[in-house]
Amino acid sequence: MNQELYKNRSVSSCMAEGYKLYLHNNKNLVLSTWKEALATALCFAVLVVLAAQYGSEGYWIKVGAGIAATLVAYIFFKMKMYRSMEENPLKWKPVGVLRRLGFYLSYKLLAAVIALPVVAVVCIPLSLTVYATVSNYLGLQSGDPDGLPAYFPYLLFVTAALTMLSLLYLLAWNVLVRCYIQGSIQSKNAKK
Repeated sequence: MNQELYKNRSVSSCMAEGYKLYLHNNKNLVLSTWKEALATALCFAVLVVLAAQYGSEGYWIKVGAGIAATLVAYIFFKMKMYRSMEENPLKWKPVGVLRRLGFYLSYKLLAAVIALPVVAVVCIPLSLTVYATVSNYLGLQSGDPDGLPAYFPYLLFVTAALTMLSLLYLLAWNVLVRCYIQGSIQSKNAKK
């Protein structure tokens, strides 16, 4: 999967190479990381359902455990993505990033500008179901009858899991771009 990782490139060139690598190896990435992605999506879905039950006994403990489980699963997902590269970027030194902080921050800004519309569109179904849950909860607090059907927590769970799974694989190119950014930073530092 490594295609000249250590080469002096611009930010846009690193992003283009990472995206090309993502497109050419999309099937391999999905097949090698589906277990970690599914675990992350299920932990996130459980977290969303637990967070929707505001006011229940032990609420903050449940939500804290859900956040911790989701973060651990996401870290395993990212580590598996990095390990899918032939040259293991986990052995890279973070000192090079501090020397080229402007280069790295410009990459982060450009990646955020690209990812923001994707996240906004993909999260629309989850936003609507969470909004319905919150509106129903506020109505129940003011004395209104329950307006949600009995299957709604299951719908919320499935929507959250599918949304997270979609986001993980739609934004996976960012992990590969970071590998090229890191390779470019190390190439620039080696020339000094």
